[in-house]
Amino acid sequence: MEIILERLRKFANPSYIYGEVSVSKASFTELLIFSDASTMAIAAVAFLRLASDTGKEQLGFVMGKAKLAPKHGHTVPRLELCATVLATELYELISSEIDTNFDSIRFFTDSKVVLGYIRNETKRFFTYVANRVERIRKFSEPKDWNYIPTKINPADEGTRSVAVKEMQTSLWLNGPHELLDSSKHEQYDLDIDCDPEVSSCRTDVQSICQLGCHRFEKISDWQRLTRAICFIQKIMQKRKMVKSDDNKNQTPLTLQGAGLFIIHLMQEEAFVEEISSLKTGRTVNHRNPVFKLDPYMDEAGFLRVGGRLRHSNLMPQEKNPLIIPKKSHIANLLVDHFHREVKHQGRLFTEGAIRSAGYWIVGCRRRVNSHIQKCVTCRKLRGKQQQPKMADIFEAHLHPGPPFTHIGVVVFGPWSIVTRKT
Repeated sequence: MEIILERLRKFANPSYIYGEVSVSKASFTELLIFSDASTMAIAAVAFLRLASDTGKEQLGFVMGKAKLAPKHGHTVPRLELCATVLATELYELISSEIDTNFDSIRFFTDSKVVLGYIRNETKRFFTYVANRVERIRKFSEPKDWNYIPTKINPADEGTRSVAVKEMQTSLWLNGPHELLDSSKHEQYDLDIDCDPEVSSCRTDVQSICQLGCHRFEKISDWQRLTRAICFIQKIMQKRKMVKSDDNKNQTPLTLQGAGLFIIHLMQEEAFVEEISSLKTGRTVNHRNPVFKLDPYMDEAGFLRVGGRLRHSNLMPQEKNPLIIPKKSHIANLLVDHFHREVKHQGRLFTEGAIRSAGYWIVGCRRRVNSHIQKCVTCRKLRGKQQQPKMADIFEAHLHPGPPFTHIGVVVFGPWSIVTRKT
């Protein structure tokens, strides 16, 4: 490290001459930093480009650095991104040790994916990629990063083994054979459909899914949840009425309407594949648990149970109940609500109340049984009566003897004791 700092301080001396061009007399100074990575190592190397008024140019080696690549958990694009971070670290060290003001600073990498990361303005990344891109853009500008082919990238030799006899003529010490033209800036955009760092973070925003079902988990009662939705709707209507007079005639949301809104919101998040298949005219996958229910989409966009009860005299919600996923928080709230409505009368009454209300919970029987086992009131009502443990038998009753050998009198009280004054 001391040797590297000593070499950097030589460049800081204005009288230092590299080849035929002096740093102080150079009309143009440019710092070029190259980065590359492989499954074995990551590397970055910096060169100083000097140009005089007479047209002579020199490319001098400043410093280079290489690190071993992690063995597991890193893809090649991530390793290339780590190499660009190493290049920015070299720039920080060089700028702090050299007092010369560079006319231009350019970074080079042979990874088009990393260039897409750095120049991205619209996509979202994982935390690992986002933190390193932020580090890179903190000390450099996206326009400073350029593409260089692997064949003329000096940092490529730092990621693989090079014979000792070839070091003096290697690109690692001498730089690329031809000076890079500063006017060539190739632009590369990141394809969101083929990169896992972006596609896994992508979210499909839908118009109805603005509230988010994860917020419902903070409420443990169905009635309280529906009242909260009605309260939110009233606040939104008041704010709209202040801005426009067209919303004054809107009817307030009822508790039943709030429940339907919650069910619609939950179905949009839980049955994404099923709804998309039905909207396109296809059937649900036969391996899906919902397939046996013959699901269909009604006019309001709800996912309901099909069946053959269309011509029966039952209520419409009983003919085609709404489908509720079994692992959702809404299913737990509905089971708890109707279990309390039937006064803790057991699984059959609770399950019947749920079906009569127009809800079909997938795996309802197991869900209701699990809820009853955890219900404190049911455990008290259905618990066995406690039998007190009786005392030991009297010793005289355990040994044989003539009649009337031992006589006992059982006296029941309480007895009132009166003391007389004498």
